[in-house]
Amino acid sequence: MKKAVSFMLALLLFLGLGLSAASATLSQTQPLAKWGYSGSYLDPSNVGPVTPTIYSTRRYRDIGKDKAYDLNGDFSSSMIRRQQGNREYGLYLKFTPGRTDDDYYIWRFDTIVTDPWGDQVFYEGFDSDMTCKFGYYWYWEFYSLNSMFEDLIYQYGNVPKGTYTMDIYFNEKWAGKTQFRVKD
Repeated sequence: MKKAVSFMLALLLFLGLGLSAASATLSQTQPLAKWGYSGSYLDPSNVGPVTPTIYSTRRYRDIGKDKAYDLNGDFSSSMIRRQQGNREYGLYLKFTPGRTDDDYYIWRFDTIVTDPWGDQVFYEGFDSDMTCKFGYYWYWEFYSLNSMFEDLIYQYGNVPKGTYTMDIYFNEKWAGKTQFRVKD
């Protein structure tokens, strides 16, 4: 039963992404407002009533394929650059609501990725239709970071090394974060 509910929630999340997603890579010279993000309503200090346990792991998949595979270790800047056009990189994301999160309705899902220097480099947001249920989780099989990596390679010639932070928002309120590293 839990797997079926998890699958349905993931499917709803995926369909929500496909129907109304807004995704963009950002640079210091491109304000977030260009993609419909004013910056004033997504703030990590504006913590929402729901902060689920967030688990993530690095993944990759071949272009044109649905199956994603876990990476052993961190992302590699040289591998990402070398595999452009053949392989894309992203995250497996799993959200586990707590007991107090039960029946919380999520109508909006947003993420902002910050680079190792604290600059916002990627934004994605879309309308959603999910309800948190205690004892159940939902997951994202493959959350692509490919456009962010491509933009970083275009700007810098590679993906800068260091720790990146993804802040996650439910209903325009901060719900948690996850981090990933990029090595050489």
